[in-house]
Amino acid sequence: MDQPTEASDAGTDPTLVDLAEQPVAVIKGKVPFDELPQFYDTAFGTAARSTHHGSFDGLGEAWGRLGAFIGEQGRAPGPVMWECYLTEPSPDMDPADLRTELTWPLAD
Repeated sequence: MDQPTEASDAGTDPTLVDLAEQPVAVIKGKVPFDELPQFYDTAFGTAARSTHHGSFDGLGEAWGRLGAFIGEQGRAPGPVMWECYLTEPSPDMDPADLRTELTWPLAD
C-alpha cells in the first residue's frame, strides 16, 4: 500500500478543541494540597485533535504531525494522549477504511 504524500491525504488537519466532560478510567492517587491548582489546570482545557485515515501502521507519523502542529501553535503538548477508534477493525476490512481520532491535551 502506498503511503500518503500529504498530511491531508492521511486524515483531517489538526485543530484545537475544548474537551467535553466524559467518563474516563482513573488511577487513584494523592495530590498534595498545594499542587491542586496545577493538577486541575492540567485536567481540563484545550487539546489538539486530528483524525488519521488509514492503517494503524501510519499512526506514528500521524502523532508526529499532531505534535508538530502543537509546536507550530506556540503551545506545549501534555504528558498524556489517546486514540479513539472510530471504525471497528476487522480482519476482512481494507485498512484504508480505518479512522482513528487522536487527542493530545496541551500542557499550557
